[in-house]
Amino acid sequence: MEVILTILALAASACVAMFSAQNAPLSHAIYMSGGTSASTVKLRDTDRVAYITPYKFGALFSGVHPSFGRELFRTAGTPASTWLLKDLWLGSNSSEPKTHRTATIGNAWDNAYRFATVRGRVVFRATNAAFGNALFASDGTKAGTIVLRNFKTAVGLRDVLAHTAQYALVIADDSIRGASLWATDGTRAGTRFLMRERGINESQKISAAAIGGNKIVFTQDKGNTLWVTDGTGAGTIRIREFPICALGSNDNHIKSMKGFPGRGFALFSGCTNFHGHELWRTDGTTTGTTLVRNIMRGPDSSEPAGFYAFKNDIVFAATSDTKGRELWTTQGTNATTRLVKDLWSGASSSSPIWFKRFGQRVVFAAKVSGSQFPRLYSSDLTVAGTRRIGDTIVDSQFANIGTKLVFGGRFASGSTGNELMGTRGLVGTTHRISDIWPGTPSSEPMGITAVRINQDGFATPEQCPPL
Repeated sequence: MEVILTILALAASACVAMFSAQNAPLSHAIYMSGGTSASTVKLRDTDRVAYITPYKFGALFSGVHPSFGRELFRTAGTPASTWLLKDLWLGSNSSEPKTHRTATIGNAWDNAYRFATVRGRVVFRATNAAFGNALFASDGTKAGTIVLRNFKTAVGLRDVLAHTAQYALVIADDSIRGASLWATDGTRAGTRFLMRERGINESQKISAAAIGGNKIVFTQDKGNTLWVTDGTGAGTIRIREFPICALGSNDNHIKSMKGFPGRGFALFSGCTNFHGHELWRTDGTTTGTTLVRNIMRGPDSSEPAGFYAFKNDIVFAATSDTKGRELWTTQGTNATTRLVKDLWSGASSSSPIWFKRFGQRVVFAAKVSGSQFPRLYSSDLTVAGTRRIGDTIVDSQFANIGTKLVFGGRFASGSTGNELMGTRGLVGTTHRISDIWPGTPSSEPMGITAVRINQDGFATPEQCPPL
């Protein structure tokens, strides 16, 4: 009765965390938590949930049905509202709904991969016997979950690269042009060819990011040229080449790209014949694509990555000559780019990851001396205000649900496994929310995503209001 009342109380208007966890040997499920033990409930048994995507009524996700394989599911935040949306490959075969793992996401900065949402529909790749790898869209209903385009080749749709509110950029092999870039507004009529793909069929080497003004910047030529598109063929143009890298002829001279649409630019790690991989920015123009700062002197690389907007700044991790890999911040200019703090003193690296805002601070995980496991830190971007807030090992990214940050982790001392944890970003506020797999085993919460349940309109994780 207590669990039912908790769900009903949350359902009126709540920002909750949804995630996949294991509760017994070979038993996985999708869970929801409002940040307390009482509000942490199992929504449905399903093997290793993926792509939890906030949507109008709650979330869409990829899950496994015992009779229909891995297919598209929906949930409104209760067990009764969590069900298979549509069997896209009829029978026990799996359609495997998925999207693209970009270079930035693939570098472990955020393992909560999400479907692209365009004009109120989610777009994604799925497979069935009739179409192969095809482009699909869904409005959250069975009737409104449809194939947008069958590319009529064995490869078909490869990836959904990036999206604005109006269109998504995708890469596919069709029977006429081969590997090509397309745009879709989530309708069949609005799915259109843009240009031949120039990466020799290697979509994993393509980075892409929305920068505002309905524009997406992306890479081609094995990640060595930078392009911009407005979703039309005429508006798809090359900005700049990065043909030579001081490190040699390695692929991906442009990587770790992250767009900031509200600021009109993207940051990325770019390599030239003078420097290794260093901090660059682009506003989608040739003149607006510039080196921000050469953090690691000479031809070596600082490898900036993990860009995250916090107040007027963008925090990230980078490696310098004498400080190792530490916490940095920038506003997109050389003058505003600085080391925040050398958390692991000297040339050793704290390697900060998984940044998330909570109130007036940013919380993240970083390594400490004598341990390979990252601990919990927070910062206001001052030296004095950047500190460790608990001897808690962090094992996943954070979700901000307003009352606290939720993450997967464990106490450094103790016998419990990796479970659902919470913090308010201050020393002494970190605690275990729920021991989903009781005792020493680990439930390993994964794909933790902030979702607003029972709300009209699309709500991204950042729209779940932080304190």
